Amino acid sequence: MTAGRKITTKKTKDTKNTLSFRSSRFETPIVTLRSQAGAWERAM
Repeated sequence: MTAGRKITTKKTKDTKNTLSFRSSRFETPIVTLRSQAGAWERAM
């Protein structure tokens, strides 16, 4: 039972790491796009 539990916790940890990595990867382009959109609005 403990072994199964260990695997589950490890899996959840890996998933969390992947999610945080993914969000950090996609956060930069989104921020850039937002700032660009803001610049366009100001220019118009």
